[in-house]
Amino acid sequence: MAAIGSCICPVDFCLCGYTTREVIDMKYHDLTELLEKDLQAKIYFNKLPDYVRDQIRTRSGNVNSFDSLKDYAENLTRGDG
Repeated sequence: MAAIGSCICPVDFCLCGYTTREVIDMKYHDLTELLEKDLQAKIYFNKLPDYVRDQIRTRSGNVNSFDSLKDYAENLTRGDG
């Protein structure tokens, strides 16, 4: 992700006029759209254990932001240490 003036530009699209906080809080339709459009979320998701990714996919409609992805993954991995 690069910042150009007031624009925040991930690899394939640009989010001009949004603050960094608004981009972090951005909600998508579902997990598929989140992973397609948020590189940070995609990298995070791909680093999760297989069983966590599988569980998240079963409720993909409820995972529509990077924060919701992290919260769900942390709930699933709580006690794994």
